[in-house]
Amino acid sequence: MLSKTEREFLIGKAVSYGHKRKLIHTIRKKVKTFFMLELPLIQNSPYDKIVTEISNNVTKNSN
Repeated sequence: MLSKTEREFLIGKAVSYGHKRKLIHTIRKKVKTFFMLELPLIQNSPYDKIVTEISNNVTKNSN
């Protein structure tokens, strides 16, 4: 999960150059971990249908 600071950075809140570099590194690491480790676990779990249902409800409610 992204921290509050990371989410604010992604929506455009200004940060110093040094902090920007740190945030980019941290976000890339978290995204890589999610796609390489966590997403495959979710996709291969017996609860995949539940996750898909939750995802579909989130998408439907945000439109």
